[in-house]
Amino acid sequence: MSKRDLFIPPVEYLMITIEDMNKMDEEIRPKGDTRQKLEQAVAAVEFMVSYLEESNLSREEVVAIAAGKLLYELILLHPLEDGNKRFATVVYLATLKINGFEIIIEGAALSMVFDAVVRLARNPKEWDEVEEALKELAEVVKRYSRVISALDS
Repeated sequence: MSKRDLFIPPVEYLMITIEDMNKMDEEIRPKGDTRQKLEQAVAAVEFMVSYLEESNLSREEVVAIAAGKLLYELILLHPLEDGNKRFATVVYLATLKINGFEIIIEGAALSMVFDAVVRLARNPKEWDEVEEALKELAEVVKRYSRVISALDS
């Protein structure tokens, strides 16, 4: 499977996710510019992935970076009235899962994910802080997941 096979959730999928999450928690609801912000987030990830296509990174590394970038963009752009961190975390984990990562996030791993998400939500001013949080997320993925090959299906 090539890096081009990477699945980045389209805006329509993200809107459906918001609707589904709203059924469980009414505080999670779109704002007037939600679709525009989601389009901006997806475009940023697609641009980054197109750049990474030329790199020597493995598909798994590109998936982890793209999922982290999407998480960061969704937190940064704040597309919802409330529940942005929860939404971004769900999208992050689902993006990893859809792209072949079997994720076991519980206990310490879950705390590590939430800590990184909260740090990103504080809108760090220095790129080093963003990079550190994204590296932590990548480490969680590396330590607490395995890549599912086509043969495992």
